[in-house]
Amino acid sequence: MKLLVINWQDLKNPFGGGAEVYLHEVFGRIARAGHEVHLLVCGVPGLSSDEEMGGLLVHRRGSRNIFNYQVPAIYKKEFAGSGFDVVIEDLNKLPFYARRFVRGPRVACLAMHFFGKTIFQELPFPLALYVYLYELSIRRSYRGLPFAVISESTRDDLVRWGFRREEIRIIYSGVDTNLYRPGEKFSEPTVIYVGRLKKYKRIELAMETVARVAEEIPLRFHIVGDGEYRPALEKFARARNMTGYTVFHGFVPQAEKSRLLAGAWAMINTSVKEGWGLVNTEAQACGTPVVAFDVPGIRESLLPGKTGFLVPFGDITALAKALRELLLNSDIRKRMSEEGRAWVSKFSWDRASEETLQWLKGIVEG
Repeated sequence: MKLLVINWQDLKNPFGGGAEVYLHEVFGRIARAGHEVHLLVCGVPGLSSDEEMGGLLVHRRGSRNIFNYQVPAIYKKEFAGSGFDVVIEDLNKLPFYARRFVRGPRVACLAMHFFGKTIFQELPFPLALYVYLYELSIRRSYRGLPFAVISESTRDDLVRWGFRREEIRIIYSGVDTNLYRPGEKFSEPTVIYVGRLKKYKRIELAMETVARVAEEIPLRFHIVGDGEYRPALEKFARARNMTGYTVFHGFVPQAEKSRLLAGAWAMINTSVKEGWGLVNTEAQACGTPVVAFDVPGIRESLLPGKTGFLVPFGDITALAKALRELLLNSDIRKRMSEEGRAWVSKFSWDRASEETLQWLKGIVEG
């Protein structure tokens, strides 16, 4: 098959995250299996316009801020009539409305998650309203198209919007259990947060939780990731006297991320909503239990009471209690570490890519 995937970013984009990992892991495998896969993404200063990455033919065009407006013209100029079997639109952030300008190839949609009203916790009101209204338009503009999603939570969002359940295929994320594997734990109690430093991820709640626990238990806190919310979080750390035991690492290579995850005694995740929670499964693959809020996407990426703890959103007291229990009870940590590693072993990228390939073949034959 010849495939074109349209997404805002690729894995080298500094704004990339879990969605880009998913695309490269899944479609890279499809490409290496002998299919021709092109990825159309926004341009990045300093990166080449065209590049092969793990079998994917990456085409960087246009500007990030207006990429959704530029895509139709770019497609018509460079990709229309190229013999694609399927054009896959990744509904990640603003929609591209591919069905309006793609003629000939089948159009399919891949959805990681939808912000919904949580976008108002991330952006200033005018911009948040802009994104929110665009998401609302998905409800009527994408009806009848085949969807693949990465969680039951995202599927349920679509069903609530009036999409037919039978048109939605759940294809769970994988995890690289060779890269993310148990290692030597740090000698002192250590908590880790991993992810982009975005406002909607509510990292200040993770920091407040850790600060409360640190009043009773001497510990280290690693914050791995970068983003525009970092200055505010560094200010929060100073205000709560956390600087003596908190390290902001910024972006780190995957091998270093794996080492930090494996060394930590617990990972904390306070996001409002996710499509899946890839970093949760990476932590569990490293034998590190997770404490998190019981929110869409996150609740599917761990087993409460077995590989970590879930508490009601915003309940810092309950989150601190769960974290304290993990840090003080080595038996619980050991049990959850073993169960977590065993559970995530069923989430492989090979399986995800094979399921995606079968889904696409069904669309072509459909």
